[in-house]
Amino acid sequence: MKLSMEQLDTISQTENEDFVDSVIKELESTEPSIVKDKLTLKERLVKALGYAKSVNIKQSGLLRSFLYLEASQPGFADNPVIRAALEESHDPEQRYKDIIHSAVNLARRG
Repeated sequence: MKLSMEQLDTISQTENEDFVDSVIKELESTEPSIVKDKLTLKERLVKALGYAKSVNIKQSGLLRSFLYLEASQPGFADNPVIRAALEESHDPEQRYKDIIHSAVNLARRG
């Protein structure tokens, strides 16, 4: 079975939207105050997911946490410091884990 590039793009886009929809559904049940404007949130999360995947963050849990951060901190995915850290790393998944661990440690100290 051969698929055209257009068909592959459509499948990929559908998978991304389904993933984002599942995150939004979780947010609606756990953090409903974050889901004020569902359409705008979905647009932001689809964009953030595309970015995370473009820098080779592949693990589902890491992608999910990336979207949670974008949902709760609008602009997280566009933050130049975050982008530089991920884009300059040879292992963006590990760099992202390091960012998360640093944030958790700072929160514990605060």
